[in-house]
Amino acid sequence: MDQTGAAFVKAVEPYGLWPLLLVGAGIALIGVLCVFVLPTWRKNLEAQQELESMKAKAQIEIERERETRKAEEAKARDERDKERAALDAKTTVILEGLKTTIDTLVSNQEKVDAEIRASRQGSQKMGGTVEDTNAKTTEVLKESHQIHALVENTNRLVNEMHNTWRS
Repeated sequence: MDQTGAAFVKAVEPYGLWPLLLVGAGIALIGVLCVFVLPTWRKNLEAQQELESMKAKAQIEIERERETRKAEEAKARDERDKERAALDAKTTVILEGLKTTIDTLVSNQEKVDAEIRASRQGSQKMGGTVEDTNAKTTEVLKESHQIHALVENTNRLVNEMHNTWRS
């Protein structure tokens, strides 16, 4: 190796000191690069790779949490839908029962009204006392109004339940 260096110095010597200094500076620069810069550059690359790996793991974890949250939300939505369907079924049964009750009450109201009319007509035909007929008619009429009030309250309840059911 010493002979190679000496031969190089003899080959460059006719050109002067500057080319020899430039070659020496170049060799020194290459040595500094190999000793200081390349290890630092390698460490930087390793740090970047580790950072990218950490980012990828964090992204995977975020995606996993998002999928878990979506699954929980879907499960909760399904439970709410089942509860709503059960409530709708119960409400429908109740509304049908109330509708039947209202229809029965209306039918009874019509029968009472027909009886009142028949009673009035019968009283007039029979020549009975008007006061007795009026008293009976008033009594039947009061009962009829009570039934009518019951029908109106039932209708109001059905409407309230129907409005609640829509909400």
